[in-house]
Amino acid sequence: MIRAIIADDEPVAIRHLKKILIQLRSNIEIIGEVAAPEQVFPMVAEKHPDIIFLDIDFNREDIDGLILADKIYEHFPAAMIIYISAHHEFKSDAWERKAVILGYIDKPFSKMKVERVLLKIANYISYDRIEIKDKNNILHYLSPGEIVMCEREKNAKNTIVHCDNKEINTSISLTAIEKMLTGSKKLLRISRSYIINITKIDQVSIFSKSSYVVQFKNSTCEAYIGKETAHELNLISK
Repeated sequence: MIRAIIADDEPVAIRHLKKILIQLRSNIEIIGEVAAPEQVFPMVAEKHPDIIFLDIDFNREDIDGLILADKIYEHFPAAMIIYISAHHEFKSDAWERKAVILGYIDKPFSKMKVERVLLKIANYISYDRIEIKDKNNILHYLSPGEIVMCEREKNAKNTIVHCDNKEINTSISLTAIEKMLTGSKKLLRISRSYIINITKIDQVSIFSKSSYVVQFKNSTCEAYIGKETAHELNLISK
């Protein structure tokens, strides 16, 4: 299931959109609803939805959906946004944001309008994205570009996928994830324990007499490798 939240200051609009999604038998699970704009970002940070159905006009002068979209993109660049609004004058500004904008549903909602957006979502997710199910059976749709490193745990039963803004603990093996990432030039299997994003390497430095540590930009995770691999990474990342 694709996990989504609906942010709209009209409870009637939230109920109507949920009803249409059910009628269309979509694979979207609504994991949160929020009416106050100041509560949108905290909910996104807590629940990590794949999609935010985001109202543009909250009848507030200090904050609107466009401002929220920018903030969401800054911290969660992979999140997909569907704007919902009754005000057509916002459309041109809405499409100019840096966030991943997949659609704009005019109010009042209709099955046809929502169905068009669902098709865009399906097309986007099927392109250059992988599905990772975590230990709680929650499905995450990941772009290779947001993955920092995949790490096999010591017991070899679980894999931790370190992303820009979250960590996913999964029972999927590192080898299976490597196969999912076939074709990605950014992610490289460097050992039995690690797949790393070579574009996110900050530095490779000496850790001990026989090992080196790979550190990543804007991340606290580290990968430990041998001297030969360290030399190869230094050549690649230059």
